[in-house]
Formats: sequence, C-alpha cells, structure tokens
Amino acid sequence: MKNMSVLIIDEDRAYGQRLAAYFGRREDSPFVVRLETDEAQARPESADMVLVCDGLADRLAGRLVKGHCLILDGSGSGDAPGEFDRIYKYQSASALYEKALALCLENSSKCLIGESFRKETFTVTGILTPVRDASCAGALLSLCRHQKSLLYVCLSAAADPVMVPELSGEGLSDLIYYLKQGHGGLGERVSRIAGGDSFGLLRPAAVVTETEELSGAEWETFLKCLREETAYEEVWLDFGAGGPISALPGMCDRLLLLRRDSPYERTLARRLKEMISRMRDSEGPEIQEMIIGEEETDVRLRRTEA
Repeated sequence: MKNMSVLIIDEDRAYGQRLAAYFGRREDSPFVVRLETDEAQARPESADMVLVCDGLADRLAGRLVKGHCLILDGSGSGDAPGEFDRIYKYQSASALYEKALALCLENSSKCLIGESFRKETFTVTGILTPVRDASCAGALLSLCRHQKSLLYVCLSAAADPVMVPELSGEGLSDLIYYLKQGHGGLGERVSRIAGGDSFGLLRPAAVVTETEELSGAEWETFLKCLREETAYEEVWLDFGAGGPISALPGMCDRLLLLRRDSPYERTLARRLKEMISRMRDSEGPEIQEMIIGEEETDVRLRRTEA
C-alpha cells in the first residue's frame, strides 16, 4: 500500500518527471509522488517527504522541515553543512530513492507499508540442532524452502557453510541498531533486507553479544513488527547448536529439534531439552523432535515421540 506522499520540486521538468516516474513505478515503493516545477504552486507542508533542487531550497527554507526534506544538490557538495540532508542529484535514481526511504524510516511515525497485514495465522518456531554441520544446514535450508511465506532468522554467531551464500548483505546487526534506537518502519526494513515475501533470510549479527543483550521487551517488539508489518506468516528462529537466547523459547509457538538418529545425537538432544525446560515456564511449547534423513538435503523428516 502506498501511503507516504513525496513532493519533488525542481525547475528542470524533464529531470523531475524521470525521478517521479522511477519512484512511482517501483513495486515495493510506499510513495505517492507529485511533481512541481513552480515554487509558487508547491505546498511542501502537505507532503511527508520533500525532494527539492538546491536552486529553490533557499526560497522555500521557511516551509521545509528537517528530517522530511532532501536537497537535490546539483553542485556535488553533498557534505556541505546545512540544516537539511543533501544528496548529489545527478546519480542513479535508485540511490536517491534509497536515501529518501531511509529518511522516512528514521523520521516518520507512519508505517511505510500501510495498515497491519491481516493474516489468518502467524507462527514463530524456534529451531534447535544439537549438531550443526554442512549436512544439517543443507537439510534445514531445504526444509525452509518447502514452507510458504517464511522468514528464516539465523541467530547463530557461526554462519553455516551452506547458508553463507544465501546470507549476504545486511542482517540482524542493522536491525538491532534501529530496534534499540526506537525507529519506526522496522517491518519495511526487514522486508527489504530479507529479500522476498515468500522466503526471506536474515544473516546473524556480526557480534554474538548484540543479540544476547536485547531485552525480552525488545524481542517482543521485534516479533510484533514481523507479525504486523511484514507479509511473512511464519518466522523460524535458528538458535544453532549453542542453544537459544534465554528470553526467546517462551515467545515461540513451537520448538523444533532436528537431529540424526544416532546415540550421540540422542544424548545431546536430551541434554538440550533439559536445558530448555529450565529456561522457560511450564506453559511453554513442547519440543518436537524430527529426524534428518541420510541425504544432505533430505527434508523427508519423521517426527519422534515427544
């Protein structure tokens, strides 16, 4: 849903039309775009975000709001001091779009993806793996891809060999920063980083303490944003082989333990289940065990007795 109004004010009509067309045609854009070439007709106070050429910015300065205005700088002096954010205008429209979107995410109280997503179900699953290697990671990734509308969140500090090519770009470190700063639009940021509404991936934080230091209330806010501000119907929190963060098991709707059918992994699984039982209250979800098949990407898992 497009619910954020953007006003482009530029004397160069051809330039303004090209920029407005790019902002408007992006499928993931939350912007409704309007173009004005005459400062007398422009009403910047009516827009959520204003992009104005530097030639008109000084004359409109009294009507512009810091944090909701981006100066399109034709001289290239993007680092020049001033009240408003500036960006060199003669670069890719994508770069201008990302800058405008980032300002909106940081300074707007609006949810950039419109009203809360209405979902019939929303399930948070904690993934437990007593032993983590390439074979286990391959099976888990294949299992993820068989789900509908799923966000896979890797919380393990040591990235899995099979997951590494998938988990590129931004990840939890970037989201944790915005979560701690209390910025709005976290759901929109997740959707952009994760890479798709049918199957999204978030790589782990750069430093393990970043996730461990989040409070229970901050984790609740994060999961609430995923529920209300993204299209994902399922979220899988992969705790890796080290066990879950203490606040999270009680927030999961179910806990899924993946292991091979061997005496060694049965012993590790029992110890892991005992640890989880001490971390949560008696009302928490039961742990479901599933056996990984022989092949590295075999997702034909069979459930064991609880």
